[in-house]
Amino acid sequence: KRAFTCDAARVVVATVAFGMGIDKPDIRLVCHAGMPSSVEAYYQQTGRAGRDGLPARCVLFSAGDDMVKRNFMMQKDHLLSQPGGDKRRENAHDMLKKMHGYTQSQLCRRKILLGYFNENLVNPCEGCDNCDEKLASPNAGPLETDEFDGDARLFLKAVLGMGESYGASKVAAALR
Repeated sequence: KRAFTCDAARVVVATVAFGMGIDKPDIRLVCHAGMPSSVEAYYQQTGRAGRDGLPARCVLFSAGDDMVKRNFMMQKDHLLSQPGGDKRRENAHDMLKKMHGYTQSQLCRRKILLGYFNENLVNPCEGCDNCDEKLASPNAGPLETDEFDGDARLFLKAVLGMGESYGASKVAAALR
């Protein structure tokens, strides 16, 4: 953690818990290796990028089996077996469906996020994959790793090379 906050490490593969403790304003890229459990969680996590006001990017790798994985993890959650667990499970599943809807939408992603929190975006953002013509083009192909430098490029190449089907810890282990 110290190496990252002091700029000695340029890339960190981390858990959500690690990311919560980071207060570094110049993060340029937040990359999710799988769908978060809710829109709220995604919004909070992507909010780590660009806190200094400069451009930053968030990339979400989402696969068709993300819902299955998240539902499986939800079934293993011991809190859901406690009194009131049925209601918590229902709420968690509803939040997960909303997050899945976000990943599948073809609307402006910024508009969706702001609307979720009752804010309004009048014009499309022109920065998300659905608004940016280059990214939204059916011929755009996969994410280009040459947009990134050094360690970030290496990480993204590993994610893409592993078929976008492994979590951050497996990707980090492969890079070691």
